[in-house]
Amino acid sequence: LHENTLPPIQASRKAIGDTPLMVDVNCVWSEIYMDEIIDVLKQAKLYWLEEPIWPPENYSGLSKLRDQNITIASGENACTSYQFKEMIDNNAADILQPSVTKVGGISEIIKIAALKKKNCRVVPHSPYFGPGFIATLQVIGALTPDSEIERLYVDLKADLYDGVSNIDQNGKITIPDSPGLGIEPNLDVLEKYSIK
Repeated sequence: LHENTLPPIQASRKAIGDTPLMVDVNCVWSEIYMDEIIDVLKQAKLYWLEEPIWPPENYSGLSKLRDQNITIASGENACTSYQFKEMIDNNAADILQPSVTKVGGISEIIKIAALKKKNCRVVPHSPYFGPGFIATLQVIGALTPDSEIERLYVDLKADLYDGVSNIDQNGKITIPDSPGLGIEPNLDVLEKYSIK
């Protein structure tokens, strides 16, 4: 759930029962505001709270939230393995979320996955369609096969990768296994939507 106000978070929890609920705040809350709403967030029993405070590099603030038993996901705005090491060293996240399109590709995510993680795990950030999503699938398959994957809940007018990002009835996505990223883009889609 991408949301930064409490009523939709509370309504979502009520509507979905015990289904895991992850909330992405996009770094808009302050530490002071977090103190005011911490009890409401605990009652919402979040699976994780993603990037709740500004700035995203406020690792001491994120660590304080973890100390209050809030599961923190962070890292979509981090660009290097050094930033992820700093996040780990400051106990700032339970879930590390490197983005393959922001950290410099698969090689940097491999470095991040190799860090000594101190009770946190890697769940790559992936709200993309196209090569970024396909690369994330490959990263998850190779490095974190039990990881969740973020897939935006939309129907595409045209799919560059012919439905590879679709979720099956069991909540799973099949990782393509051809050379390279595993699948070639549909050239007909590229031709139809190219600007000439």
